[in-house]
Amino acid sequence: MGNKSKGLLLLGFVYLFSFKGSSQYDSIQVAGIQRSFIVHLPPDYSSKRKYPLVLNLHGLNSNAYEQLLYSQFNLISDTAPCIVVYPDAIDGKWDFTTNTDLEFIATLVDTLKSRYTIDQNLFSTGMSMGAFMTYKIACNLKYKINAIAPVAGNMTSFLQNFNCNTQIPVLHIHGTEDPIVSYEGALGIPPVETTLKNWSSKNGCSGRIDSFAIPDINKKDSSFITVYQYKNCQHSNEVLLYKVYGGGHTWPGAPINLPFGNTNRDIHASTVIWDFFKKHIQSASTPIQVNYTSNDFTLYPNPVSSILHITYNTNQACDQVEIFDVFGRKLLERKSQPESINISSLNSGMYFLRIETNQSKYKIIRFQKQ
Repeated sequence: MGNKSKGLLLLGFVYLFSFKGSSQYDSIQVAGIQRSFIVHLPPDYSSKRKYPLVLNLHGLNSNAYEQLLYSQFNLISDTAPCIVVYPDAIDGKWDFTTNTDLEFIATLVDTLKSRYTIDQNLFSTGMSMGAFMTYKIACNLKYKINAIAPVAGNMTSFLQNFNCNTQIPVLHIHGTEDPIVSYEGALGIPPVETTLKNWSSKNGCSGRIDSFAIPDINKKDSSFITVYQYKNCQHSNEVLLYKVYGGGHTWPGAPINLPFGNTNRDIHASTVIWDFFKKHIQSASTPIQVNYTSNDFTLYPNPVSSILHITYNTNQACDQVEIFDVFGRKLLERKSQPESINISSLNSGMYFLRIETNQSKYKIIRFQKQ
């Protein structure tokens, strides 16, 4: 993504004057390191109302400023309205294998919530490596994410199989001719359609997939889009795949053409993403409920404020139940087979409950503390 710098710098002089709101470059210290970001406020920002927050993550060897210009999400912020933040990775590379950048994102959200009037609605999108990090955020951030929209990236097999047990609406945009993050997958990265099938399963979708074509209004972009919709998901969740036939490693509708394949111009990805996000905005009076049920256990309520209940739907005895934070620190432990756990002492955020049976089998379940 670094190769687009010259074109975006030229565009910057034009597009920065097109944005009506306020963009501010800032930084915070996290784990002894100064971390930078750009935050954009809508033009009618008022401390008397609250706004959704959108995380917009850049790709490998790119930065917050380039992602701001390339995705043009400020134009969405100006009219939505919402607050959008563009974080900077260290040396242009997101660390989605450890919790270093996860801690940065969590601290950034905390900081923005303390400075601006932000409601409980949090969304994430990203390009390329920023899309990989978006999946990491969806699975492991301490805050509940309303919905995600990765573009031209994917989810590692490790995260998919071992470190993600959540339900969340997903919109994925990907070109079939992407030369950087192959649509067909690579070592340690599943094919895109396998990733979406996995999310369909997590979201309890029926397995039925409907499809429809986006009108091919631009005949010169050498690409077209078919949308695949995984149907009848639980808790009003959605799983959508915008499959860009002939599309490259690009953001549809972006202001410049990158040298990584065709840029589709039948849609503007940022507009599609916000249309998807706003369907999943929750009011303060309608909290997100994601109770967990399997053949073995039922966990409720989720989110929870004080008492977490566990129903055991199996004859296997439970040896112990443990609760961990997003950084892997064990906070609580209960022996035998507790039917309820008082978690009122925990801070608000996301946690993981680990149930171990007497047959040395275990299940890890994510829950949200209000």
